[in-house]
Amino acid sequence: ARLNVRVAAAIRPPNGGSWGEYAVAKAMEVLPVTKDTSFEAASSAFVNPLTVLSMIDIATKQNVKTIVNTAGSSALGLQLHRAASKFDIKVLSVVRGEKNAKILSDAGVPPKNIIRSDVDGFQATFKKRCKEENALIAYDAIAGEMSGTLLQNLPKGGELWAYGRLSGKSPIGVEKPGPDGQKYRGYLLVSDYLESEPITTMLKFAYQVRSMLNAELSTSFEHLLSMEEVPEHVKSLKTHQRGGKALISLSN
Repeated sequence: ARLNVRVAAAIRPPNGGSWGEYAVAKAMEVLPVTKDTSFEAASSAFVNPLTVLSMIDIATKQNVKTIVNTAGSSALGLQLHRAASKFDIKVLSVVRGEKNAKILSDAGVPPKNIIRSDVDGFQATFKKRCKEENALIAYDAIAGEMSGTLLQNLPKGGELWAYGRLSGKSPIGVEKPGPDGQKYRGYLLVSDYLESEPITTMLKFAYQVRSMLNAELSTSFEHLLSMEEVPEHVKSLKTHQRGGKALISLSN
């Protein structure tokens, strides 16, 4: 039956791809969106929002009220800050540089919850704030030496969940537990989390994404491109380092 409902869909091989006019999708990989949901919002309704909700879900199940996130000024980091507050969870955001700290500050993050990794005394500050807030879960998007640093300085019984490698390196210094029993855990949204959860979790997440997609889980795009504009934009990235997320629209 044709329902005439607008949807966002996560399409995986062999059922089609992003450029197909039509695609086959499982019901659990389709999210009906409201009429006021923009193309931009619907196009970014899956990976970051579901990652954020799963991070909050993990903390909630362990009754953890404060979590840590590296790359805190990223699109995902800002979503996590906004969404976590709805669940009464505090986020300590680790960032590098004044520019990224200002992004968080402008987003309403209290200065004491912004921890800069590029200043002297980072490890001591990180350890102190985690102890004060009993932050027992840290999510790391950086990897490399950062992983070991976080693991060693989390409170007793803390857990480090690695979900990215922005440093370009594998996690270093996590081969054994930390000095106070801190544990390292790898994390992949689909294979490690969603596929191990009951269907009720996905239904809950679908409702939460739909209700928060235009606010807490929104994504800002710096560039909306047509297919014809893509080659020039890619070239500009190499020469001028134009930042920000770009979205390609076939209907431009």
